Amino acid sequence: MIKKDTIFFNLLLFVLDSYQLEALEKAIKQNTIVFLETGSGKTLIAIMLLRSYAYLIRKPKPFFAVFLVPTVVLVEQVKSTMTISCLLYCSLQV
Repeated sequence: MIKKDTIFFNLLLFVLDSYQLEALEKAIKQNTIVFLETGSGKTLIAIMLLRSYAYLIRKPKPFFAVFLVPTVVLVEQVKSTMTISCLLYCSLQV
């Protein structure tokens, strides 16, 4: 049995904690700022949100997403995670 907090996308399995699932559900419905501790899964929430909107972001449609991070190391980490998890092209801007 699949629990409510277990989500499958293209053979990738993501298990979200209840607070992550709650933040994701709110972000899907409205603009949301997620403020959580380091290592609490903000990137995972963002990945799941982008995956839910990926059909709008893929070209040739004029939609795009911007992901801001404070360090170059996180830019590389988020770029590789987004490319693998969302199957979206990620442009690197430092």
